[in-house]
Amino acid sequence: MGCLRATFRFVIYVFAIIGIIAVTQGKVEFNFKNAPSADRGDLITQAKPFGDFSKLQSDYKLSKTLDVMGYKKMTVIHTPSDQKTVFLDTKNKITEKDFENKNIDNILIEKTLLFSNLPINVQNLTITKRDKLIINKKASRYILFEGDVENLPYDKIKGIAGIYKIGDRNILYFSTRNAKKFSFKINSDILSIIKY
Repeated sequence: MGCLRATFRFVIYVFAIIGIIAVTQGKVEFNFKNAPSADRGDLITQAKPFGDFSKLQSDYKLSKTLDVMGYKKMTVIHTPSDQKTVFLDTKNKITEKDFENKNIDNILIEKTLLFSNLPINVQNLTITKRDKLIINKKASRYILFEGDVENLPYDKIKGIAGIYKIGDRNILYFSTRNAKKFSFKINSDILSIIKY
């Protein structure tokens, strides 16, 4: 029962992050604007639990690695497009098997119902593609999804959720934004550059 409760809490946290990114489009950063910014080398060192980001070009900005509710998280921002990709150490609560057996579909679709009473919510979430990227002879399974949103300047979102392994740890990555601006290529470029 405790494992189920921890998984449920983890999924709520994941969707909270997805929702914050989609809803605010980065406007929550005002709390951190006055914080001292870290040197890019320090950020790359902090990001090591998620892979080697040292080859990431300068048009990608790394955020500080945060420990939120016991989960390590970092964000990579493609500055020309402002598309954000969140990386999260799942503590193996979500694994490659969840992508293989389509359990991730249930996690995404069912848990969006938790946010249905909020003023801004996602409805009709559907999986549009299921595949894997082979990078440096390692696989990263992913799904692409889209959905309808209410009470935003746009009415559709698109996104990606994927997973890769570093040692025995599973790293979840995801990105979602206005359907007209979402770019799969940005996410595949990041994964092809980092070493995991």
